[in-house]
Amino acid sequence: MTVNVNFNVEQDIKDDAEKILAQMGLSLEDALNLFLLQVLLFDPNARYYKTAEEMFADLPQAPLPFES
Repeated sequence: MTVNVNFNVEQDIKDDAEKILAQMGLSLEDALNLFLLQVLLFDPNARYYKTAEEMFADLPQAPLPFES
């Protein structure tokens, strides 16, 4: 089910954004849906890492299945 959402935005911002989105193969509606999905996926309590090394260092030190 979809619902209508109304909001105000500057005309030039809307026009410029639609041009850029069209080059990406997206509509303004697509972009807004993607944005709202990102909001839903955001976890304010999640731990964010700056590097892969930092993330791997934070993992439990369990042996991998192929390690003996």
